[in-house]
Amino acid sequence: MKKLYILILFLFPVFCNAQKIYVDVNNNTGVENGTAKNPFKSLWDGIYASNVGDTLFIRNGVYVADPATPAFLLKDGVITMGEDSSKTIVQGDFGNNLATMTHYTELSNLKCREVGFATGAGSAKVVIRDCVLDWVGFASGGGYEYHVENCTLKSGVSNSSGNNFIYVRNNKITNGFIKDIGSGPEGIESHFFENNEMFYPGNIDSYHNSAIGAASSSITIKNNKIRATGKSSGIYAICQAPTNIIGNTIELDQAENPTDDNFNGIYNNSGQGVVTGNKISGGKIGYYSNSGATLFADNEITNANYGFFSNGAEEVRNNKITHCNYGMVLGALRGPISENIVIDNDSIGIWLLTSVDLGGGNQNGIGRNIIRGNGYFDMKISGNYIAADTLYINNNVWDHQTKDSILQFDILNESVGGKLLVNLESIISKPLQPELTSPANAALEADTSLTLSWQTSAGAEFYKTQIAKDAGFENIICNVDSISVLYYSIDSLDFNATYYWRCAATNLAGESDWSEKWQFKTKVATGTKNTKADVPELNIYPNPANGKLRIQSSRFKVESSIFELYDLTGKKLLEKQIVAGTETVEIDVSNLACGVYFCTMRTDKKSSTKKLIIK
Repeated sequence: MKKLYILILFLFPVFCNAQKIYVDVNNNTGVENGTAKNPFKSLWDGIYASNVGDTLFIRNGVYVADPATPAFLLKDGVITMGEDSSKTIVQGDFGNNLATMTHYTELSNLKCREVGFATGAGSAKVVIRDCVLDWVGFASGGGYEYHVENCTLKSGVSNSSGNNFIYVRNNKITNGFIKDIGSGPEGIESHFFENNEMFYPGNIDSYHNSAIGAASSSITIKNNKIRATGKSSGIYAICQAPTNIIGNTIELDQAENPTDDNFNGIYNNSGQGVVTGNKISGGKIGYYSNSGATLFADNEITNANYGFFSNGAEEVRNNKITHCNYGMVLGALRGPISENIVIDNDSIGIWLLTSVDLGGGNQNGIGRNIIRGNGYFDMKISGNYIAADTLYINNNVWDHQTKDSILQFDILNESVGGKLLVNLESIISKPLQPELTSPANAALEADTSLTLSWQTSAGAEFYKTQIAKDAGFENIICNVDSISVLYYSIDSLDFNATYYWRCAATNLAGESDWSEKWQFKTKVATGTKNTKADVPELNIYPNPANGKLRIQSSRFKVESSIFELYDLTGKKLLEKQIVAGTETVEIDVSNLACGVYFCTMRTDKKSSTKKLIIK
């Protein structure tokens, strides 16, 4: 213990005498010693008196820079803290701080014009938070970790520094940009621009007229809300390292002259990375890529002239591109292209300038793109750059549902000489309507807890069912979508009541016609024919459950049973065989989300269903 104590003293000697120094421009007592009672009147007296580990607390008021040392606001190792960012005001230019930082340094909760660093290399974490500033700039050497957090910035942030870590998070930039043309440690994700709310008016000193412009090291641009006007871009990235652009919302002007206007939601000409979860509206091009990004997924693009224009290397999946002039323009893109929704665009849905796998090609693309409702053609093929003999576009959804009609009405094939073979052997069409199986139509004395079942429908991915108390299905008591099995269990039906039910099949192409309408009548509540003994007893406890539950039934002792667990969509989550002679069965449900489920026990002739709540 004694050795450890000595080590601690050795490592942190400078903090043993750390103190809080006060500054108050309104101190008129005539006594100034930096205490809370007698604060320094001059901010610079407080700065000169502070040392590594100290906190310099500045009370509300207006402070004027010392003309002799106008850039000297942040001092190495000192936390400089204002009382109120709207009332603690420091006037002067602090954009050229030359002090080398080697200790944790912070500026917080005050208002001043600008703060910048033009010093040499260092080794400190420097934090600027909760301030009201015009501008923050980094033009220093390397070795630093810079943070700009929770600030209100007029002009924004500019970085042209050396190999530093940069964090710009949770700021509001009212009339400016983030410009990042510095560098970072090689091979390490080092620059992070996240959760900023930005308005960029265009045509001011940004990088390529963009709200966020980056030509730096490996960077993450995430969850920013960007409004850019003046025919300016949202994000412009030409980093030679992985660039991850995730979850941003970007709103741009409309392209009035698509030939001349050149501004983009996202311009990406970087190394590897991902572009996912972004929402883009407006611009000449929603997303332009000539990058090595590995994935473009889960993005939404609307109201651009070109929604998606790529000569890059991305896998493109699960995006939604609507209400553009051209939905997707594919140049030298590698792909594959799968599970995208490209609908309701004014001219062309997908314009192919190269051979890209849209399903069934050498890259084993699964297709499953929805390409329909586009004004001129769903797909245009310009073959000057298509070297392949066959274009694979299998397993997609089109406006039409036969190969001949798709080739005639949905696809404009302008390949050279018209010799390009378009492979459309597999087409996703609407499924056939299902056929009902159980309970039998017009069945009498049905249980109040029962299972509806139907046969497989060709082409179906999911099913939906409706149960109503009237033949016109105006009084619907159950309407369930996305059922992945061929049955649906329901309980708590009324006794002695007539019900009507039907089923439909669904897939990417749409929904089948409804099945035939069947009906059944439940048993009466009392009487010799309809006793509770007809239903096998099923006890579940605890209910609600949050870990494990136990199941008991008198029927377990005399016959084998099957226990099944379903969610509200009818999807079976668990099945367990119960042999005759079992008294109690324990089921682990700790992996299930909180909610309502249904438990069913089946014997050879009967079944029973009970509701289960997991909390």
